[in-house]
Amino acid sequence: MKKSFVLYESYGRQLELLDFEQSGRLLKAIFAHEYGGKQPALDALTMMLYLEIESTLDRDRKQYDLVCQKRADAGRQGGRPRSDFSCSEKKANAFKNENENENENVDEKERVPSAPAAVRRARGTDPTEKIAERERFYSVRKQRAEDEAEKNLEKARGDVEFRDAEREMKDAEISLARAEARGEDPSALRKLLYMAKKRRCAAMARLHFAESDFLPRYACKKCSDTGFLPNGRGCDCFLRSG
Repeated sequence: MKKSFVLYESYGRQLELLDFEQSGRLLKAIFAHEYGGKQPALDALTMMLYLEIESTLDRDRKQYDLVCQKRADAGRQGGRPRSDFSCSEKKANAFKNENENENENVDEKERVPSAPAAVRRARGTDPTEKIAERERFYSVRKQRAEDEAEKNLEKARGDVEFRDAEREMKDAEISLARAEARGEDPSALRKLLYMAKKRRCAAMARLHFAESDFLPRYACKKCSDTGFLPNGRGCDCFLRSG
């Protein structure tokens, strides 16, 4: 059973839209999804955020399960079959056998690792090392894109007009969601939200930013730098990067 899961930093900005009660219900819904349990009732705004997090959790779980399966398969196979050994591996095996015959009394702890495994590590063909390398590749790539987006957003928030408009927009969104949940007339709140968005867009234009600058620009559009396609299969961008 998986004992942990990831909540991404980017959710923090959306959590600011929720009050403490909504945040608590959201957290309970997340744990119920991951480990079973009764889902709490969520209002419209909280449900929107939960559905986004749920989608990411499901994607991460598929990726985790696939990596576990690959590692298990690699362990059962024990590397390539003997019939596929290269000439250098056969020579390494011959050296190992000759060395063992001459040193039968050597303590087991002092023995050299088996030649096939040693050769695979030297040549970079060890399956577990390949998996670790792939994971590091995508982790660095994804984090780089997200850091760049966060850097742009923090720079924009250094502007007073942008920051005030963004805060007004968030306040209007919260009020609008609550009004719609209560069945109240949302017309005035929608107008406030529209005006706040308009001021934010004006500030963005003055700062030479577009909305896309605040979103991660992943190098691979197919897998969003996760290494896995929506159908759960591995993406080939790792191979193409080499």
